[in-house]
Amino acid sequence: SALHNLRQLLLSCCLNLEKLPRLASSKLEELDLSGCKAMTMIEDKSFEHLPRLRRLVLSQIKIVHLPELNSLSNLEELNLSGVKSFTGTDFIEHMSKLQVLNLSETLLKELPALTNLKSLKHLFLGGLSTTRGSPCLGSTSQP
Repeated sequence: SALHNLRQLLLSCCLNLEKLPRLASSKLEELDLSGCKAMTMIEDKSFEHLPRLRRLVLSQIKIVHLPELNSLSNLEELNLSGVKSFTGTDFIEHMSKLQVLNLSETLLKELPALTNLKSLKHLFLGGLSTTRGSPCLGSTSQP
């Protein structure tokens, strides 16, 4: 946490990494934890002091609770594919600079409001399991 000039932290596929401590690098722009299958915990305020974070990849991690993401207003890419620990997506409305959003293979029951995402170029929703909506999204509801 004393690495104040750190710009990238790439820990993808660190199979034994279980916990991410709170980060305090005001210059961090990219954090990749994809495939850290043993990771079950990210501290609640881990992302609070990362004002320059532009890319956050949490795909396929097994965290029990998704930490607060509201402070990440400069994110350009957010990848939560395969993360099963969240249902609400209110934090997305604060991410007006988001260009890439990947929510595929999550347990979302409804899509977030995307009206504030003026910069969004790529939206990934494959593999959503939902009980309402389009048959392409796995709908089981009757007409």
